[in-house]
Amino acid sequence: MTDTEIRKNAAAVASGAQPTYSASTFEDSMLRRADELALRQNVTPEQALAKNLSSDRELMDLAHAAEVARCAAYGVEVRKRQSERA
Repeated sequence: MTDTEIRKNAAAVASGAQPTYSASTFEDSMLRRADELALRQNVTPEQALAKNLSSDRELMDLAHAAEVARCAAYGVEVRKRQSERA
């Protein structure tokens, strides 16, 4: 899997699709995107993330996809626990 594939899936998730990757995969891609922005802006990756999270479409999509993936994983866990009780 490449960052391009991950970012394409993140954009699809923003449009309502299901995530293909885990939350940690999307978060790792976010950090790599922050590294790219940091090099261009001559700031630290942390500063780039903070500065661009509300304006960079790729970062926004990745953050959204990470949260959707996290919620989906939680839903699977809840259903598993409920089926064990029944």
